[in-house]
Amino acid sequence: MPFVSTVYNVMLASPSDVNDEREIARKIIWEWNYLYSIHKKMVLLPIGWETHSAPLLGDRPQEIINKQVLGQSDLLIGIFWTRIGTPTGNFISGSAEEIEAHIKTGKPVMLYFSNKPVALDRVDNSQYQKLIAFKNEYMQRGLIETFSSIEDFKNKFERQLAIMINTTSYFKGFEEAGVIAVQNGEPIAVDKYINRLADVEQRKLKLSVKPKLWLNGASTNGASGDIKIDLNNKGETAYIKDIKLLSGNINLHSLSLPYELNKSERRYIFGRTTGENHISNTSYTIEVSYEDELGNKFISIIEGVGPKATITKTIEN
Repeated sequence: MPFVSTVYNVMLASPSDVNDEREIARKIIWEWNYLYSIHKKMVLLPIGWETHSAPLLGDRPQEIINKQVLGQSDLLIGIFWTRIGTPTGNFISGSAEEIEAHIKTGKPVMLYFSNKPVALDRVDNSQYQKLIAFKNEYMQRGLIETFSSIEDFKNKFERQLAIMINTTSYFKGFEEAGVIAVQNGEPIAVDKYINRLADVEQRKLKLSVKPKLWLNGASTNGASGDIKIDLNNKGETAYIKDIKLLSGNINLHSLSLPYELNKSERRYIFGRTTGENHISNTSYTIEVSYEDELGNKFISIIEGVGPKATITKTIEN
């Protein structure tokens, strides 16, 4: 049956000499999902550069991986044996750069170092010496783990992954807060998520009933000094509450307020000049106040000179 869960990306960072351990780590992560994801309302998703990156030019290869993959990760698993990896230009290897960048985000890192036997003719001494220095550095910065065989790694990682999820505040805090989603790397609690959904639905509802007033110009009668402004509605029903003159030598009349201006309908705003200027040269500003079907209030401002009139702005009160 479907269930709501939080997805955490688990990045595997390692050189090429521990491919077996990488596959085991993936299997253990999926096994954790089978056993605990429904109860915990959490899903762990194993990710890595080989499965979650895409070709792209314009930057260092490792920087592209950092943006495409590392930036999305919540937990990083580093695994090493005899190699440290290929230099990136900024760090001694891609794995080392990924680990250090992930640590700077404050997210958890688990490091594993293999003590498995290896034929000496398969070991690159330069790589191994760099790895030893790297291992010694991180031994001073936290707790690392070693393993002596594939089976030993499997047993330790399976147990320690569960400990990590159950005890680390990064995961425990999400669960206790009732998190059901993560957006831009930030947890979203149930109540906030529901409020966001409500806000979205409210905006959709407002848009579905929103009027859209527009003018199809105006006409004037020079002899009488009359003006007739053609008010139209492209949107949903507008309940016209008030029409008033803000500036100009015009007397508005025959308004018959309030009235409904339905979609695709038109009504005229009538006026007559009260000044010495000819109506075709008379400037004016008119405010139209109206509501939608939900009672949301709007004001549209009409500005014009004689027959040349337009709605210059519409604001929601």
